Amino acid sequence: MTTVANIETGFVESGKSSPDFLSRSAQFIGKSLCYTRPKCGRLIGMQFVSNPGERNLELAAATGAVGVGDKGDGIATRYAAKREGRETTAEGAREDIEADQKWTKIMLEAQIAEAFLLKDYKRAALLLACSAVMQARDGIVDEVRDQAEEIGVDAKANWFGKIKTGLNNTLFTFEASPYSQTKTGRKISNSGRVAVAGVSAISGGLTVQRLKKGIAEASV
Repeated sequence: MTTVANIETGFVESGKSSPDFLSRSAQFIGKSLCYTRPKCGRLIGMQFVSNPGERNLELAAATGAVGVGDKGDGIATRYAAKREGRETTAEGAREDIEADQKWTKIMLEAQIAEAFLLKDYKRAALLLACSAVMQARDGIVDEVRDQAEEIGVDAKANWFGKIKTGLNNTLFTFEASPYSQTKTGRKISNSGRVAVAGVSAISGGLTVQRLKKGIAEASV
C-alpha cells in the first residue's frame, strides 16, 4: 500500500531525501498558484456581478489562465516530490484540492448572483442546484479523506476527479467569453453545468469507495 506524507510536514518517514533548492522552489511555485487561484476567482466574479451579462475575450483569457495555473501547481508539486524520491506530497495534494473547491465555489456564487441581477431565475435555480451537489460531494469526500490521511492511506485525487476539474475549468473559461451570453451559449453553459455536477458526484462516489477500501485494508 502506498503511504503519503503527514499533512503538516509533507514528508514520509523513511527512504526519502531532503528537499534541495529546486525542490523548495517548485514547492513555493505550487503553493503560490494554489493561493492565487481563489483570489483570481474573486476578481473575475466581481466582473460578473459588476457588469451582469457583459463578457469580453480578456476576461475569458484571464479565466483560462487560472485553469492553466491549476495544472501548473500540480506539475510543480509533483516535480518537487520526485526530486525527493516521492510520488506526491500530502500537503501539496491537499492545498490543490482546497484551492479547487474555493475557486469553484466563488465562481459559481458569482454567476448565481449575476443570474439574479439579470432576473434569470431559472438559471439561478440551476446553478444553485449544481453548486449544492458539488459542495455536498466535497464535504463527504473531505470527511473520508481526513480519516484516510490520519492512518497514512493515499488520499490524493483520482483521475476521474481530475477530469471533473478539467471540464469545470474549461466551462468557466467558456462562461467568461462573449459567446456564453448568446442564446446557444447559455444552453451550452446550462448543460455543461449539469454534466460537471454529475461527473463530480460520480467521482466523489468512486473516491469515497477507494478511500474506504484503503482504510479497511490499513485497519486489518
